[in-house]
Amino acid sequence: MRVTIRPSLIDGKLTAPSSKSVAQRAIACAMLAKGTSILKNVTWSTDVTSALSVVQNLGANVEIVNDSLKIDGSNAIYSDQLNCGESGLCIRMFSPIAALYDRQFTLNASGSLLNRRVIMIEDVFEKMGVTCTTNQGKPPIIIHGPMKGGHIKVDGSLSSQFITGLLIALPLLPGDSVLEVESLVSKQYIDITLDIMQKFGVNAENKEYSHFVIPGKQSYKPAELSIEGDWSSAAFLLIGAAITGKMKIKNLRPDSFQPDKQITDVLLKAGAIVKIKHDTVVCKHRTLKGFAFDATQCPDLFPPLVALAARCKGKSIITGTHRLINKESNRRDVLIREFSKMGVEISHTDNSLTIEPGDLKSVEINPENDHRIAMAAAVTYLGTNETVTIHHAECVNKSYPGFWEELRCMGVHTEIINE
Repeated sequence: MRVTIRPSLIDGKLTAPSSKSVAQRAIACAMLAKGTSILKNVTWSTDVTSALSVVQNLGANVEIVNDSLKIDGSNAIYSDQLNCGESGLCIRMFSPIAALYDRQFTLNASGSLLNRRVIMIEDVFEKMGVTCTTNQGKPPIIIHGPMKGGHIKVDGSLSSQFITGLLIALPLLPGDSVLEVESLVSKQYIDITLDIMQKFGVNAENKEYSHFVIPGKQSYKPAELSIEGDWSSAAFLLIGAAITGKMKIKNLRPDSFQPDKQITDVLLKAGAIVKIKHDTVVCKHRTLKGFAFDATQCPDLFPPLVALAARCKGKSIITGTHRLINKESNRRDVLIREFSKMGVEISHTDNSLTIEPGDLKSVEINPENDHRIAMAAAVTYLGTNETVTIHHAECVNKSYPGFWEELRCMGVHTEIINE
């Protein structure tokens, strides 16, 4: 599928899609609970459906009604083939969960996930009594547990997703565990994990993000919860409004643990009008100026922030690019390549991107199957006299399957061609 964005403004109101990060964690905990859990306000992104496929193969009964899930936990394994699609969280989080069983599982991947590093899983499992092999540090992952707890050391400098899986799985072991984490990134995603675990009746003590004390012999209890809105997805529409127009977005909790809620701080710094009341954010256009921001703890904001910087007056600097290498694409290089084609001067020095806006020209974009780069390219061109065509635009289904239709409903001239 390819999408062409033609000259237009954005104006409207909507409800933010729910967070796939929160949903996947809740799905995992619901599978481990004995009884029926209800998850409401679920957005059917491909990452969420991948997590559902995994828990069904691990024995959970799943019933879908509109935007709600009914999940009955079970120990009756249906299949030892766990297909994680292109979800990095899914394959890293479910690896420790699969390692709870005295059985061999293969965690399969597809698309860009086949090229993403998972070597840290192999290294840690070796010390936990788990037989684990990978394809030279990449998926698929073959695991045979059961794993042993105790004192476990993990490098948290590349990703917190495997740590999320350990935190979810370790409370179910017979003995207590201590998880020692060095150089943890994305700390707020660990906050999300601990919060969801607590909602399902399981606890771990967080000692300044360097040690997690996890009592054993715990059990997950069924829960009912509504999946909160996704700040990562909403960021693109808020930036579109800041560039040219106005947006009112509901279902965004200002007290969320999601690190991408920092998008409102950056928009204010760049000069946009932003107002927050309860769970609603309003953003309006105003002349934008260059900004500086450290995105180390929220790397998913890089693509929308580059879009914002491309439409500001003056230079912007975004630091933390070391977090971009192991994403759906080599996100740093693809951002530089595609935005340079647009006429934006963008360069990489040390651990940062420097963006100098230029006169945008009509281009065709290859987002390399990266949903966030596709959405960033689209909003960059709002309010211009030029057009942008995004190839393989269906990649947005990974996080925001309704994105192109939402743009159309907000007044954006969106031409969709199925190829």
